[in-house]
Amino acid sequence: MRLFLAINLPPDVRRAIVRETTALRDAAPNLAWVPESKLHLTLKFLGEQPDAVVEPLASTLGKVARTHREETIELSGFGAFPNFRRARVVWMGVHADPRLELLHHDVEAACETLGFELEGRPFRPHLTLARVRTPADEQTLRALS
Repeated sequence: MRLFLAINLPPDVRRAIVRETTALRDAAPNLAWVPESKLHLTLKFLGEQPDAVVEPLASTLGKVARTHREETIELSGFGAFPNFRRARVVWMGVHADPRLELLHHDVEAACETLGFELEGRPFRPHLTLARVRTPADEQTLRALS
């Protein structure tokens, strides 16, 4: 099973994101846009995992969740990984609030106790809006930047 740990966004926030990104979606209709119902903020990607990890993961992360209050996140700006010229992912930025950084740290630490590797890259909070499945033409990518 493919697992990742994420913050689910309220339905009204997801609707607002889709509404505010309509111009981007119209400018690049060939990208694989994330459906409204699946917009989320990933804290950690775990990849393919056996079913047996779900229970200990849920138990451990439940303890982590109880030590954190509900977050208010600030969304701002757009970008692409690795960049707009060679975009693979189009994203909406999330302000790196210290409380969000602490939550990410605690999730990483909890996962490490279960045998998962620590993420080697810095945490760059974002919402994935679209994936570029086939190389997009230069004009489309320019319209997004």
